[in-house]
Amino acid sequence: MPVARLVMLVTLAACGARGPRPAIRNDVSTTLPPPTDPTAPWTQRFDFDGDHVPDVVDVAFSGGGHCCYTLAVHLTKTGRTVAVPFELDGGYVGGLSLDQPDNFNIEVAPDGVATMTMSIATYNGRGEAIPVEWQRTYAIHSHSIRVTLRDGTVRAEDRR
Repeated sequence: MPVARLVMLVTLAACGARGPRPAIRNDVSTTLPPPTDPTAPWTQRFDFDGDHVPDVVDVAFSGGGHCCYTLAVHLTKTGRTVAVPFELDGGYVGGLSLDQPDNFNIEVAPDGVATMTMSIATYNGRGEAIPVEWQRTYAIHSHSIRVTLRDGTVRAEDRR
């Protein structure tokens, strides 16, 4: 019983029941991302929206030998699912992976927020015409782009 009482007193003291309440800091710079299990699938290891919680990536494959993957990301910050509007070339044995970093990869910034790098509008490794809608909406002109979802907004830029 003495252990339970000690825990209860420590808990009450921490809640401010005795003495002044400790200052609460909401300083983002002191918030560290939670440790991520390196054995978890890549689709569950990265924070794309900036809340320091891994988001979940859904990968859809249209079928065929070289076409096409599309991605949607379930963002923990907003609870929304955001579709990434670009198609990635197929050709991955066993599904889209991080095994071909020139075609698809995820980079993590010093603040822990992930960015997707990808080759888009290709078929069997050859560049196809980049859809005009993508060019107008995202101002991209290259087959190699970076995509961020910070704060739930899709942003893209040419990588090379």
